[in-house]
Amino acid sequence: MTEDHDITSPATPSPDPVEPTPAAAAPTAPVPGAAPDVVTPPLNGGAEALERVARLFSPVSARPEHIRQFASTPGADEEPWDILLSSTATDELTALEALSRQYGLEYEPEPRLEDSAERFFDKVPAAAARRHQVAGIRRRGRAMVVATSQPLQPAVFALLERDLEMPIRIVLAPRAAVANLINRGYEQRQDLVTEIVEDMPLDESAIESAASSLSQATDLLQLARQTPVIRLVNMILFEALRRRASDIHVQPLENRLVIRFRVDGMLVDAFSPPLSLAPAISSRLKVMAELDIANRHAPQDGQTTVRIGSRKIDIRLSCVPTIHGERLVLRLLDQSQTQLHLDTLGMFAEMQGELDDLIGRPNGMVLVTGPTGSGKTTTLYAAMERIDRATRNVMTIEDPVEYHLDGIAQVQVNVKRGVTFAAGLRSLLRQDPDVILVGEIRDAETASIAVQAALTG
Repeated sequence: MTEDHDITSPATPSPDPVEPTPAAAAPTAPVPGAAPDVVTPPLNGGAEALERVARLFSPVSARPEHIRQFASTPGADEEPWDILLSSTATDELTALEALSRQYGLEYEPEPRLEDSAERFFDKVPAAAARRHQVAGIRRRGRAMVVATSQPLQPAVFALLERDLEMPIRIVLAPRAAVANLINRGYEQRQDLVTEIVEDMPLDESAIESAASSLSQATDLLQLARQTPVIRLVNMILFEALRRRASDIHVQPLENRLVIRFRVDGMLVDAFSPPLSLAPAISSRLKVMAELDIANRHAPQDGQTTVRIGSRKIDIRLSCVPTIHGERLVLRLLDQSQTQLHLDTLGMFAEMQGELDDLIGRPNGMVLVTGPTGSGKTTTLYAAMERIDRATRNVMTIEDPVEYHLDGIAQVQVNVKRGVTFAAGLRSLLRQDPDVILVGEIRDAETASIAVQAALTG
């Protein structure tokens, strides 16, 4: 039986209060200095837009055919804004100022980074921010203010709104200023790790002793009362949960240690503690999962539970030895989110309607595929909420059972005891089921049984 580990979130600045949505009004001309909507008609990034904006800077030297040639070149690596600047021989600051005056876009030559922009750096990978030259700088009511030196990329701005789950407002800024914002924003994610590891013991015996301590922190604000190992691991866990990560990867490489989170199906770099701390992190996590910390040469699997206030988080830990040290992967399962609904998953209305239709049919199969952490299990669990469990016999076979669902018989795969997906599914068919959820189709036998069950109803 594993022990619950309590993690209390550190104090964070409260977000700006949500402004009430104003009533619809007739459109007005843009006001200089005001933050416009993201997609402004002349800034759609196409060749015609490039021509129109180019005339602001160099009416005589702008050559539309030259701009069209660059804008339509397949596989061109240059951004539309860079093409425009090079085609019109206009310096960046002059171009940004002219664009600001003409279209009422805000221009900040030296934008300041505020704490309220934290969500941007949590949600947007650093590589994407650098590629598209975008950086969140502050919250303004319901919106995130984003500085950019590449204004002709509305598709990128639309993706930012999707990933941030909030509207954005564009502010023009020089490339160097945006690059500085990006560096500062993502470096801050590393500051707390640096502060914690400064006091970390470096000799192996001290590391193992500190990692084996079972005295649990009740509040991450009381960092001074915790050993550095516990402080570091608790901080990593809390940060992953705050970012809604599904997995944590602790990967030692030849010259560095990388900690990555899987967020919305994508692995993103989170922290890079010193490589010398890999044994400390590994030992602490293995102690929490009740694994053998002395065994560093064989794969091990375990589980533990942490709490954040009233939230209970199950953690499944996999440890594998590599040539550079132990590699650990933690799967995070938030038991407080078992009440899942299709309406909250962000599906397009047409797609959700099709899925609802499939769920309501008396027989058939719904096959959900996708990469790790993309939401396959979440989608199926949300679909199960649409089924009347009072009048229908609903059963599952899973490995592992990730969430406990009320009114559903859930079977855990146990290969050592002969409960494989195929054997378990065959047994479930003798239980007079109306609906069966199969966690994975790993082999031909399981696929055959599942298809046969779907055909016969």
